Amino acid sequence: MNARFLLLAAAGALALCACTQPSAPSQASTKPAPLPDHDPVGAIRAAGMSMGKDSSVQVQPLRDPAIDGYLSQAHAAETAKDFAAAAAAIASALKLAPDAPDILQYEAAIEVLRGHWKGAEAVKLDQADDTAG
Repeated sequence: MNARFLLLAAAGALALCACTQPSAPSQASTKPAPLPDHDPVGAIRAAGMSMGKDSSVQVQPLRDPAIDGYLSQAHAAETAKDFAAAAAAIASALKLAPDAPDILQYEAAIEVLRGHWKGAEAVKLDQADDTAG
């Protein structure tokens, strides 16, 4: 009878445990998470903009060092107001990198400084044709 009583008591305790409901969630877990006092995405974008570019990763191939040499010559010639020499140096750079947008833009700027408005417009139109096709 003792074993029967223990078995009946265990079955009753098990039945009572199965009938219980989970407790209500605590007040701490129902509160929304506090908002940060700063905008983390805004901070990331601001850091990217401070570098002069958007916040995306930009991968560019390495440029031939000779191009930078020609561009240095062009900048020196521009500083000396020798715009013909600057244009010649830019033309040499463009032979090595004909589709480089920064060099094409610089070529157009030098053409404007030389007073060759049609030449600057032609560079702009060439760029538009290259990007459209």
